[in-house]
Amino acid sequence: FWCAVCEHAADASWKRDPYSGEWRWYVGSSHTPRCPRGGDCLRAMATELGVRPADLRDDPLTHLEPWLDGYGDTVADREPEALPSPEVVAWWHERLLGDRELSPKLKHVLRARRLTVDTIRWLGIGYGSFRGRPRAFMHPVYDARGQLVNLIESYWPEPWLDRQGKENKARTLLGRGTQLYPIDVLAAGTRGPVLLTEGRWKVALLNQHGFTAITNTNGTNWNDDWTPLLSGRQVAVLYDCDAEAAGIAATRAEMFRAHGIEAWVVSMTRAGLRGKQGVDDLLRRPGWSADRLSQFITRARSAT
Repeated sequence: FWCAVCEHAADASWKRDPYSGEWRWYVGSSHTPRCPRGGDCLRAMATELGVRPADLRDDPLTHLEPWLDGYGDTVADREPEALPSPEVVAWWHERLLGDRELSPKLKHVLRARRLTVDTIRWLGIGYGSFRGRPRAFMHPVYDARGQLVNLIESYWPEPWLDRQGKENKARTLLGRGTQLYPIDVLAAGTRGPVLLTEGRWKVALLNQHGFTAITNTNGTNWNDDWTPLLSGRQVAVLYDCDAEAAGIAATRAEMFRAHGIEAWVVSMTRAGLRGKQGVDDLLRRPGWSADRLSQFITRARSAT
């Protein structure tokens, strides 16, 4: 890799621990994020890609895939993790809605996440276990043709502990890349701005309230191939409140504007949210309706 700090070909590489499966960034033979000149090249690379350093460290191949075409060992060279069959996806969905044993899980989605049964049916959300991992809410991801291309596993009530003891609240299938979710809302011909947010639960709730909302299946990353899908649309970026997300939101809006797309950032801190809180927390607050949120988004555009 080229060092993102020194801007020269450093002796740097990503290597996967054969025992733990953890990805590690090496400079020379040292496991360190520092480049030869002392800069934090891992953070610099994450900034360049528009993702959090932790996301890049945990799954570098997914985020680096668009940059690696033609450069040796890429995501395309490894075997992607198998997709569940349509029958299994349908079974997870039917169990969540109809199995009394799973009623506490359904209540969590209805009460804590504030989703309706119609929204659960629209997105095909289910509950189960895949390939021996802990039980999770299953969010099937489809492309514009309606083909299953990925799966988001949202672990609840217990997170998935990896071999290092790290808690994982969600994951997508390895080697399946990253997608816009749900992609079909962009072809629905709805009015108003497209809301770009982070998280499967957020877009579900926003679309339920009548907005056109999309997210990325892998956080805040963005693929340039998606940009033409927003041509002629307005885009409001609603990321979480932490400083890192706010910086990525500003970069993302600037990138859209460079492509001739009207875009602006909607700061959740101006609505009184803090830290990792996001737009779904706002909609769950008393007094915050879809109309009020729409007005809030419009005011943020006027202030840009």
